[in-house]
Amino acid sequence: MDENIRCRINLGLLDRVGWYGLEKEFFDVLVVGSGVAGLRTAIEILNRKDVSLAIITKDSRESNSKYAQGGIAVALGERDNARLHVRDTMNVGAGLCDVRTVNIVVKEAPERVKELVGWGCTFDKSNRNFDFGLESAHSVARIVHYKDKTGDVLCDVLKKKVSERSPVWFDGCFCVDFLLNRGFVGVLVLDKHEELKLLLAKACVLASGGVGQIYSNTTNPLGSTGDGIAMGYRAGALLRGMEFVQFHPTALSAETVGGRCFLISESVRGAGAFLVNSVGERFMGKYSRNKDLATRDVVSRAIWNEMLGGRSVFLDMRLLDGSFVRRRFPTIVKECERNGIDVSVDLLPIVPAAHYLVGGIKTDLFGRCNIGGIFVVGEAASTGLHGANRLASNSLAEALVFGRRCGVGVLRYIEKNEQKKPAPPKGRRVRPRGFFGGVSKIKNKIQESCWGGLGILRSRQSITDGLLMLKSVEGELGTTLFLSREYFEAVNMLTVAKLVGVAAMKRKESRGAHYRSDYPKKIDSWRKNINITR
Repeated sequence: MDENIRCRINLGLLDRVGWYGLEKEFFDVLVVGSGVAGLRTAIEILNRKDVSLAIITKDSRESNSKYAQGGIAVALGERDNARLHVRDTMNVGAGLCDVRTVNIVVKEAPERVKELVGWGCTFDKSNRNFDFGLESAHSVARIVHYKDKTGDVLCDVLKKKVSERSPVWFDGCFCVDFLLNRGFVGVLVLDKHEELKLLLAKACVLASGGVGQIYSNTTNPLGSTGDGIAMGYRAGALLRGMEFVQFHPTALSAETVGGRCFLISESVRGAGAFLVNSVGERFMGKYSRNKDLATRDVVSRAIWNEMLGGRSVFLDMRLLDGSFVRRRFPTIVKECERNGIDVSVDLLPIVPAAHYLVGGIKTDLFGRCNIGGIFVVGEAASTGLHGANRLASNSLAEALVFGRRCGVGVLRYIEKNEQKKPAPPKGRRVRPRGFFGGVSKIKNKIQESCWGGLGILRSRQSITDGLLMLKSVEGELGTTLFLSREYFEAVNMLTVAKLVGVAAMKRKESRGAHYRSDYPKKIDSWRKNINITR
């Protein structure tokens, strides 16, 4: 293991807390996360009526899925076919896609979309057919959507479907760490009253989302602190492609909206909007023949270069038909108006923002990782679909397809591993301390370290500086454990930030979402994955 990943803050909390006195509950399956991937997995598992399932979530109202504006990439149009979708995905993946995974997602996505329609999901239509949207790097319009809030609608439909099967919900709960023992998986949970409890099951599904909060600018909600990936890493899971963090090129800056960056969907540019700089130049032609519809990494770097040159960057929607814009992008229009921007008159000030972790915990075609009993799905997983970069709107397709496949894998696993309820030994009761000040300050330092050192443009020097800053943050956190969600989130942010940094240092080339100014070209000998395990 690389020395840079040796984190002194190794929670191992079950060893320190002990078993004695902990409230325990037993289930067949635990699902961590309540986005599209976790919900679709839960639906598949709950098709077996004799299986008990619990969903653990920090906040059932928040997930990256909920804020997905674009839609689902699916080859259902008359001018589209599976071959084209596969080709587009492989081209964007820059040589690191798993062709089996790509073919599976492209082949099975249409059935998953039809299934959603059968469950009552509404998509925009045109002449009784889907109104397919166009996004960057797609050769044809293939994005199935509902206005600009597809993810929100999907989550509502899937939650309703899950509720028909009455799982147990642990809402407002934080997963601290795994306990692994022969035949069962334990998850130590901090509830909303900051009390510890232990949930035990035959299998656990991590659908915990991404890591966007390690960056100063991100489209991700506040809960995207990499918890599931950090838990998996501490437990010995194999991680792949952690250097590939995708930045979305167009987000209203946090300063503009007075808080978190607000995503402006790629579909807006697909509908005809374009980028201009502060001197009125449509600059994307300097960077790509595909101009405003180049891949996200190209557009993000172009915007960043303009900003480094002292020019602000804007999205121009003024030439789009006003009634179309209000009908197709009501969420975006409303957010702009809330911040004093009239999209029919004003330019939208935008910045790139961390958006999606392309890498994650390596899984097979049924969500299994290298640890028995632990399955991973959604953004926390590395299935091989995205390779070195993600084709726009492939993530929801992956979440639906692998949600079902992961559910199938879990059912097969628990059928093969029938056993009695585990009876864990009792141990010495030791409580972590209850208060830790300055967490917000530490989180800010992690975000500054990553934005400056592990951001859109990287180099050996920037990565080194970022890792050194993270090392100093580790010293501030110390080795004493504190019983609070904010403290554990800071530890997890630090862990995944270091993993991104080490992987970025190892890859001495530029490929997909990873760009190094000191190695600006793609190199054939680096057409391989960087794997990290504890």
